[in-house]
Amino acid sequence: MKLKLDTEGYVTGYTEYCLDYEAAPGVEYTGPVPEDFAISCSNYRYQDGQLIADADRCARALQKENAAIEWQEISSWFSWYDNQCMQYQRSLRLGEAFDQDIAALDQEAKQKQARARELQILLGGSEHGNV
Repeated sequence: MKLKLDTEGYVTGYTEYCLDYEAAPGVEYTGPVPEDFAISCSNYRYQDGQLIADADRCARALQKENAAIEWQEISSWFSWYDNQCMQYQRSLRLGEAFDQDIAALDQEAKQKQARARELQILLGGSEHGNV
């Protein structure tokens, strides 16, 4: 395997096979390959012929992964909430009872919206859109 490294020795890419492997840029590596290397190679640093996991980078990657999961959960909740708001408006127009506490839902929405903003910053901004 050949490792492509940045100036600090962190892995930025790698190749195991290619048409002209000998001409491929990078540092030759023949040691053990960590189980999660394919999905998190940038969390590793090449030093003294070994791949060393950077605990801080691993922790940040896990934090981002968990934030992305939470973002999806909040986004799904807002889809449900928006549907409840439509049902509430319909029940008002039709003069029928609504089976949810809309004030409690609105309060929960405020809390979730604040958390969504925090997650949006953590995940890198606008590509995650608004909920």
